[in-house]
Amino acid sequence: MFAEELSRVFPSEKNNIKRFYHELQKMYRHIMVENPTYTTPDETDLRGSLKSLLKHPVSYSRFLSYLNKSAESLLKKYFTDPEIFKFFDKLTSTYCYTTVKESPAVLASVMFVDNHVGGSYYPAGSTLFLPGKMEKVIEENGGDMMYQSEVTGIIFDQSRAIGVDLTQSYRFSCTF
Repeated sequence: MFAEELSRVFPSEKNNIKRFYHELQKMYRHIMVENPTYTTPDETDLRGSLKSLLKHPVSYSRFLSYLNKSAESLLKKYFTDPEIFKFFDKLTSTYCYTTVKESPAVLASVMFVDNHVGGSYYPAGSTLFLPGKMEKVIEENGGDMMYQSEVTGIIFDQSRAIGVDLTQSYRFSCTF
C-alpha cells in the first residue's frame, strides 16, 4: 500500500518504486525473515549462516555489497526524480537522524522495508519511563528485580515461564 501511495505522489517513478520495494522486500525476506538472528555477529552459528547464504546467494551478495555504499547510491540505481530523493532524505532523517548521503545503504535497505512490515512500537510516555514501569508491574505481581544479574535461562513449567536462571548460580522463580 505504501508503494502505491508513493507512486501517486511521484507518478513518473511508479515503475521504479514498485521495482525498488519488490527487490528490497525479497532481500529482506531472504535475509531477515527466513533467518532471524538474535545474537551479535561474533556469536552467529557459521553453519546456519552458510546454509542461508547458499539458499539465497544473490540476496546475500547484494546485501553485503551495501556495506560500503550510501543510501543515496542505492536510490540512484532506481530513481532520477530529485523530489523523491528529498522524500527519502526525510524518511532516513526521521528514523536514523541522517540524510541519504550519510546513511549506510545496508541500514537504509532494512529500514525502508522493516518500518512497513513490522511497524514500530513505542511505550506510552517515553522510553525513559519503561524500566520503572516494568519494575512496578513485576513487583505488583510478586516478582523481584535482581539488578546487575544476567539471565542465562528461562525456567518453564510445561509451556508457562515461571522463573529465570541468573549468573552466579542464582535461581529465581515467581508466580504470575
